[in-house]
Amino acid sequence: MCKLKKKGISFLITGMVMCALSTSFITGKIAEKNYHADNPEITRSADISEAAGKWAIDDSSSSISFKTRSNWVLKVKGAMTGLKGNIVITEKIEDSSVKLSMETNTVKSGIKVRDNHLKTEQFFAVEKYPEITFKGIGIFEVNKEYKYILKGDLTIKDVTKTIEIPFDYNGIQKENGMEIVTFTGEVILNRFDYNVDYKMFGMGDDATISFTIKAKKI
Repeated sequence: MCKLKKKGISFLITGMVMCALSTSFITGKIAEKNYHADNPEITRSADISEAAGKWAIDDSSSSISFKTRSNWVLKVKGAMTGLKGNIVITEKIEDSSVKLSMETNTVKSGIKVRDNHLKTEQFFAVEKYPEITFKGIGIFEVNKEYKYILKGDLTIKDVTKTIEIPFDYNGIQKENGMEIVTFTGEVILNRFDYNVDYKMFGMGDDATISFTIKAKKI
């Protein structure tokens, strides 16, 4: 009886591994940018009030990536580009504002066939909804360690929802004589909340959105 159980367990594990290998052919993998690894000197947020002024988002040095479960073993990772917008930091940070958009047609996950699927009506419907937009309506300090929350309206497809995004302000740096601010953070969204509702066995409902936003002083 004991031998039968061991064989059964071995068969189950083998089956899971084979499933993972076959699914990896379909889902693939891409490397995800880790902003803490890229910026090892960053340990906590700075005081955001020092960045009072207007800033233009720099698409070339910013990144927004997503990660979601494709089954119980693997995760799909991807990113969007075409970022544009402005950030206005006021002395009273609750009055600060953000306008940001990204192009849905730029979605990439490492496999062209899947990328084309993500652009269809079953996911982002890029022809009908060419942009994802976010309008921030206030920044709020969470604690004395300068952890912040950005409150605003996120629009994906035909749905707009007010959300809160936790983030770190990583200070002002100078690059080529220009002042640059950096913001990093992560938020979890339920794709069904935004009518990204394609169903497939093992596909997760939630997506983890990670971002590094850099902006130039204007």
